[in-house]
Parts: sequence; C-alpha cells; structure tokens
Amino acid sequence: MKSSPTYLTLNRHGTYYFRIVIPTALRSLVDGKREIRRSLKTDSQRLALKRARQHAVCFESIFDRALRMTEQKDYDPSPEDFDLYEELHSAPQSTDAGVWSAPASLSKRPEEVAIRCRD
Repeated sequence: MKSSPTYLTLNRHGTYYFRIVIPTALRSLVDGKREIRRSLKTDSQRLALKRARQHAVCFESIFDRALRMTEQKDYDPSPEDFDLYEELHSAPQSTDAGVWSAPASLSKRPEEVAIRCRD
C-alpha cells in the first residue's frame, strides 16, 4: 500500500487535513507561525489527496513568490501583492454560526481555491 504524502494527515475523527511547513525566511511575515493546517473536509483518502495537491500547489507558489519578493531589495509591490498579503494575514471573522459550521468565506470548493491561486 502506498504511503500518504507528508502534507496529508488524518485526525482522530477520520477527517483528513492538509499541513505544510512555512519556510523559515517567511515566518516573520506570518507572526512566527511554523505551519499552515487546513481541513480537507473529507474522510475519503482519494478526495483528500486530490484536494491536498491543489492546496500544495497554491501554497508553494505563494511561498516562491514571497521568497522572490523578500530577496529583492528594490522590489516595488503590485496591487496583487498587497491582495496576497491581506489574504495571508486576514483572520477568519467570528460569525453567529454554530460551533460546527464554517463561515461562508471559508467553505470554498478546492477548484475555486486552485483558480484563485493561478498567476
């Protein structure tokens, strides 16, 4: 049986999670966080793997882009860069939703996330 990739984890309730380590050079930009963890909202390994791959591509492209920006001394940020910065730093707003429900802004389909991450 194939082993699952390192970015795919399973919690004790049977739900798969995506986990990726933030590069050391970028940790100061995200308040010292060491990793990003997102629920894949499925107990199917096949579907979780598909969603995790989409997240991996998205976050790797974000990390590569941010590393390029931090290496350049004379970099002039574009409006898209400011949007990316806001997206990384925006905390989920608390809503009146119940404990077990997610806000509408967090319940996007992986296809929408993949489309948004494309350059």
